[in-house]
Amino acid sequence: MKSTSCFLLTAVFQVFMIGLFIATVMFDAEFGENGTSKRNTLDRKQPRDGDEYLYRDKAIKNNNNNFIEVATGVFVYSAYYDNRDGRNLRLVALVQDPMYGDHGDVFCDFSGARVEATIYWSPEGHALQYTACLLSCEMPYYIDASQLGQGVTLESDDGTRTTFDVNNVKEIGRDRVQFAVCVPPLFGNLSSANIDNFIVLTQVLGAEKIIFYEYFVNNDVKLGLQRYQKSGLVEIKPWNMTLRESNVWYFGQSACIWDCMFHTMYSAEWIVFNDLDEYIVPKTDIKWYQMIRNLQRNVEGKYIVAYEFPSYLFKMNDIWPQTTNIVGNNDKLAPSFSLNTEQFLPFNTFKRYHSADATRTKTILNPRLVFEPQIHRLGKPLFGNGTALKVNESVAAVHHYREKEEQSLRMSRWRMRNEVLGLVEDRTILRYQEDFDRYVET
Repeated sequence: MKSTSCFLLTAVFQVFMIGLFIATVMFDAEFGENGTSKRNTLDRKQPRDGDEYLYRDKAIKNNNNNFIEVATGVFVYSAYYDNRDGRNLRLVALVQDPMYGDHGDVFCDFSGARVEATIYWSPEGHALQYTACLLSCEMPYYIDASQLGQGVTLESDDGTRTTFDVNNVKEIGRDRVQFAVCVPPLFGNLSSANIDNFIVLTQVLGAEKIIFYEYFVNNDVKLGLQRYQKSGLVEIKPWNMTLRESNVWYFGQSACIWDCMFHTMYSAEWIVFNDLDEYIVPKTDIKWYQMIRNLQRNVEGKYIVAYEFPSYLFKMNDIWPQTTNIVGNNDKLAPSFSLNTEQFLPFNTFKRYHSADATRTKTILNPRLVFEPQIHRLGKPLFGNGTALKVNESVAAVHHYREKEEQSLRMSRWRMRNEVLGLVEDRTILRYQEDFDRYVET
């Protein structure tokens, strides 16, 4: 009996000592020798040039338009206050798709109140590793929006903390321009002439502000943009995306237009999304404001938050089939070009397919009534009864100019294989040449 009792006491003592040893090791790992918590001072992966995680936890405060990894696989670009439907902090981000691995959770710290962010995924990820997302934190009722003027701190589930400037806190009530144009990340073999011509023709059509996202351009283009920036017409936003280009769709374009929508929410009545080789051209009106006004008259009683315009594909070279018809100003011949317009496609390229492409549309939308914009259409209205009007090509269409045929052009031919594939000659754009030349001269 004594032998059994001694055995039990020995076993209990050994279990106690083992537990004490484990507790001591865990305490040291967590707090160290001086009893100070080491949770927020753990060594993290050090950034390397060319690494996806170049900006992870590198700076406490982000105000340089960088993508910052605020949690594992969550790269935030910008933060906006949004009081259109409740009071929310919106974070424009690129997030790792769960099919490639888990991503971390993000929390917004509102003066000590910790709120977990919800994630809305863009459907335009194209099965790549990172997808544009909108993270949202609902603000506690007792937090005043003015406190966001000092920024907001984001915290990850591993303790990483990053502070972001918050935009739109004081934007409500600003004077608005009628039309602002958002141009997705600039890259590639561009020249200042490309920029000059696009800006002038877009201004002639009705733009009062143009926001360029600068990703990778040469000094010539940088200087050209800066010249227009000084005039107030152009705004430049650096697009310092550090992810590998093959891991995200088209340089993160979906995140870019999301950011531009929030950026212009209180400064423009309407925003236009198009690339450098695209122009939304009215057919029955001359200016955008006239076109929108007439469209609104024809849809009374409907809650229209966006207009989607079909796209005509134009091409520069002469390998097209025989032209079958002429549309627009038939009497006006190719113009004598002004400065930087000798190779300007809109004023020397008139052949296009006779039917517009209704799949690759571009939009003009009201930024205060949209939750999610997409590259080619309205994604999601802010309120459930909002909708987009599909504009007939007889009213207006996108003129999309390509120097080389791309896969999408071949796909358009395939989609229209049962239609007559003859081309038409469309000179509608020449209505704007005199105003174009006048802008260039001034």
